[in-house]
Amino acid sequence: ILIDGAPVATGDPIKARAQGIAVIYQELSLAPNLTVAQNIFLGNEPRRFGIVDRDQCNRRARAIIERLGVSFSARALVSSLSLGERQLVEIARALSTSARIIVMDEPTTSLTSRETDRLFEVIATLKAQGIAIIYISHRMEEVYQLADRV
Repeated sequence: ILIDGAPVATGDPIKARAQGIAVIYQELSLAPNLTVAQNIFLGNEPRRFGIVDRDQCNRRARAIIERLGVSFSARALVSSLSLGERQLVEIARALSTSARIIVMDEPTTSLTSRETDRLFEVIATLKAQGIAIIYISHRMEEVYQLADRV
């Protein structure tokens, strides 16, 4: 696999992330008792003088949320969000790492029809912003709806 003509270290998740690849798994990996902003930057928190900068964390999270065109607050607890909104938090987390390629593994498995439609709108927005989406699904109608290539 090449990104901008350079080989990608796909066997090493840390190197792959550093090269702009993010993976969103079917089973979400969010901490329900933390806020949206805290989940977006979990393990990669903005710091000032060695201390987590909560204001910057919230500002950056709001900017990413606005980029996705969603309406929930960066200060909302993840436990208060619908499953579809939680999926969008996972996408926001990927964007916080400056991902240029996002791999989505069965992202609609537990979503309602309405949440799936919203996810597809977000995917279209990401594609328009130049982010590549690798979409893994057994639902072929979704694959054909979203894919530029199969």
